[in-house]
Amino acid sequence: MIEVEKKFQPTEEQLNILLADSKFIEKKEISDTYWDYPDYRLLKESTRFRLRNGTFELKIHSKLGGDHEFDNEEKIKNFFKTDLDLKSFIDKNLIPLMEYQTERKKYRNGIFQIDVDRLTSKKFLDFVFDICEIELMVEEENEIGEAVKKILKFATKYNLEKYKISKKEVALRKMSPGVYEKVFENSSQDDEYNEDK
Repeated sequence: MIEVEKKFQPTEEQLNILLADSKFIEKKEISDTYWDYPDYRLLKESTRFRLRNGTFELKIHSKLGGDHEFDNEEKIKNFFKTDLDLKSFIDKNLIPLMEYQTERKKYRNGIFQIDVDRLTSKKFLDFVFDICEIELMVEEENEIGEAVKKILKFATKYNLEKYKISKKEVALRKMSPGVYEKVFENSSQDDEYNEDK
């Protein structure tokens, strides 16, 4: 399955109206740690490798707008072309990028999943970032474009405007400003390709 997701920063009033029309599913706490090569090639390719709540995950962004996500260790090792276990591979090849926590409230509205996230950091106590994500799952890449249209059409019902940068960019600006400058400032990648999922 491919995750197609767009991010929004609604006003409090807009969010209240959206959530009044939606069914609350659950609240969860998420802890993420991200790594990359010293040349930041994963960031530059909009690929994310992280440990989320004890499980390694790899998300590879498609230029069409969706994400292929893997949490199978063998598939991740195949991507990195390594026979090492992932912890050993990280120790030998990667550097830490950032670490943050997310309080996520999940809702359902028709065919759409809605995640309302608040990001914080135990290291950077003044870091707080709120974002709303609306997503659809599709099976094939040729379905991504139609899914994006559906999400954006749904968002216009609530006057939501698409957020222009990704969560990883916001977090990097705070936690690793030098990395942010090298990777994202003066980047030629367009917004669709840059979005964090």
